[in-house]
Amino acid sequence: MTDLYAVLGVASNATDSDIKKAYRKLALQHHPDKVVNSNSDDREASEIKFKEISAAYEILSDEDKRAHYDLYGSEEEQQRQQRQYDPFESFFNFEQDEEPSRHYEDPKRSPDVKIPLKMTIQELYNGKTFKFKFKRNVICDNCEGLGWRRRKNGQVTVPPEVECKLCKGQGFTEKVRMLAPGFATREKRKCKQCDGKGKHYAKANSEKNKCKKCHGEGLFAESKVLTVSVPRGLRDGDTIKVVNEADQELGKPKTGDLIFSIEEDQRCPKDVQLERKGSNFMTELNISLAEALTGFKDKFVTKTFDGRILNLSIPPGKVIRPGNIIKIEQEGWPLNGEATKFGDLYISVNIEFPPDNWFTEKSDLTQIKNILPRSTSDKTKLSDDPLNTELLLKFEVLETLPDTLKEGQDQGENNAESHGEYRGEGSPQCAQQ
Repeated sequence: MTDLYAVLGVASNATDSDIKKAYRKLALQHHPDKVVNSNSDDREASEIKFKEISAAYEILSDEDKRAHYDLYGSEEEQQRQQRQYDPFESFFNFEQDEEPSRHYEDPKRSPDVKIPLKMTIQELYNGKTFKFKFKRNVICDNCEGLGWRRRKNGQVTVPPEVECKLCKGQGFTEKVRMLAPGFATREKRKCKQCDGKGKHYAKANSEKNKCKKCHGEGLFAESKVLTVSVPRGLRDGDTIKVVNEADQELGKPKTGDLIFSIEEDQRCPKDVQLERKGSNFMTELNISLAEALTGFKDKFVTKTFDGRILNLSIPPGKVIRPGNIIKIEQEGWPLNGEATKFGDLYISVNIEFPPDNWFTEKSDLTQIKNILPRSTSDKTKLSDDPLNTELLLKFEVLETLPDTLKEGQDQGENNAESHGEYRGEGSPQCAQQ
């Protein structure tokens, strides 16, 4: 690895002013734009030298980086620990540690334990309480986590302290971090094993000295049963936290939590015809034309997740029209665990019209026609010009519009284009009289 001071041509005790002057002089001398000939090799060599000078100046001009380099920048050590330089890592200031990047964790607290909890949509609607059996590591109360047996007088044995092997008694570990291509520095971090003390309690060196309860480990497995309550209205991805029930760890006075993560099975029971949309339910109801016109009483809609049967009554005189949606308040998804607030239920009504020629006597049609109110549309009036009136007897009833008429498409325009016909600019206009 290159000596940074040698790159700039200054002594290791050079002042900041000396380093800056040397950098400016060399940067002007080796800047790629100073290469006047067209030799590509000369320009490439100049670019490499310029980058080397800039990288050296970046470190030596920074007080902290220079201090790191002066302390840990020996060529042999850095070449041994140097890894492949990643320009993206430098750009985003990431570090390549032994462990993957994680969010901040309290060093004095054991990690949380996440547990998937599979539940049906019906269980989430009603809420559920269940027993959870598990084992976790807890600090031994007999030896107070030291791993040594108590003395004859009942007092806890305080074991001797030994040097930490991980940090070799320094209290910190070192990690190499790349600063620029070809240049690295080492950073100090507090040792996790000894918590920065450089030493820790020794483990019991014989079976005789080991704690009988934890066998010298300082921890033992505890079997436990928890009662977990799932409130009404939770959904897929929601969590339930049970505090201080994760594994305990030596040297960490705080205990993490058990976190249950909901995994929802959204399939409904066969007799429940409900679809959840946000905090509301959707369902469909088929009624006859007669029911749409005259109303109905106690018509079955659906069974609910809590076992109730919902019937609907429409009073006489209330007409249900095609496309109508009936809203029932407070029959949707629970909005709080106490089940005092709910979303709404929306019923999409499908009116079943009778088939063609359903009547038995033409008089039936006459009676219905006389009962039903007449249309108020102007199109029902007789034409004032009988000689210019044409009776339409040939027709076809369609279920829906042709595709060419949907979404603003023009049937005539499509046909003209498909036959290669030319159409003038603009749309056809009616002649003004």
